[in-house]
Amino acid sequence: MLLHKVKEMTDPVIRDILDFLPLSTIKSMDLKTSLLLYREMWLKKYFPPDIIGLIGYKKLLDAPHLKWSDELWSSSYKIDRIFYYHMCAPIMVGVDPYNRPFVAIRTWCCGHYQVNVFYQKYSDINTEWTHSSSSPYQWMPDVHTNIFSDNYIKTAIRDIVKYGSFSTKHFPVFEFYMV
Repeated sequence: MLLHKVKEMTDPVIRDILDFLPLSTIKSMDLKTSLLLYREMWLKKYFPPDIIGLIGYKKLLDAPHLKWSDELWSSSYKIDRIFYYHMCAPIMVGVDPYNRPFVAIRTWCCGHYQVNVFYQKYSDINTEWTHSSSSPYQWMPDVHTNIFSDNYIKTAIRDIVKYGSFSTKHFPVFEFYMV
């Protein structure tokens, strides 16, 4: 029965509807279990263990999918045009047309929403991840480096996801809150 339900979720219409729902909002246990299996398979397919460990397995599993649109990237194909109004949850996940997975995190600081995006830099190398933002205030340094090799970035991501807030060394008087 569950395998049949998981196969049904490969239907694009059903998948698109279910991808945008946080798991916590689904009441039917049969549907919830099927969706959980589908999302687990999807998560393991696209996200390396380092990202899963950094963001958290449960958070990524519950995160709604951000449906891709060409307006979400710049002419240089950086995923840096995701704004707060594209997001229905503080953490959202997705995959671009080049099969590069990404995680978008929405925060609040100084009366403004910010969105920081962490994404796989090259479609064929899942160990090279970088970040970008379309926001004036960033809690990430303005360098595009592999996030796995930068302890400051890893700490910032862990703190904002785990505690919901973060004070940055780049803007020491600002507190960023995940909203």
